Amino acid sequence: MTLEMIEKELRRHPLWEREIPIQMQTGIPYLYMENGALYLRYLLHRRIFRPGRVLIFPDRYELELLLPDGKIVCFRDLRREPTGEPDRPVCVMEPDYVLEAGKMALASLYAHADRVLGFTGSKKELETLVSQYQDQYRKTEEILRPDILYGG
Repeated sequence: MTLEMIEKELRRHPLWEREIPIQMQTGIPYLYMENGALYLRYLLHRRIFRPGRVLIFPDRYELELLLPDGKIVCFRDLRREPTGEPDRPVCVMEPDYVLEAGKMALASLYAHADRVLGFTGSKKELETLVSQYQDQYRKTEEILRPDILYGG
């Protein structure tokens, strides 16, 4: 099982089809262990491509899966108070920068995730792999956070 396969299945899940608007992006996948179980978390946000710019909106949903079965164990709307007003973008970026900035970082992160997801050894060794993944996550976040998440 790969992270791309999990994401493909997730987008077909009835909850996703029923609750998640089309323009939502999964954001950076975060793997963690709790009480010996492996989880995958996404903070979903909206990204709208317009001629010459990309509008980036704040995180809207939190979604967590228990692995390896992919069961959704958490789905939360992160808006503090649903209002009739639309969300405002947190930043506007040039589309070429957004598309090019994170390709290598995400490819490396997904490769790390796939090593974790395919691992069949001991829990202790799995915890070490997850820790290495989290280090790579932080590096990826440093690269992507300014342009894809918050426009810093």
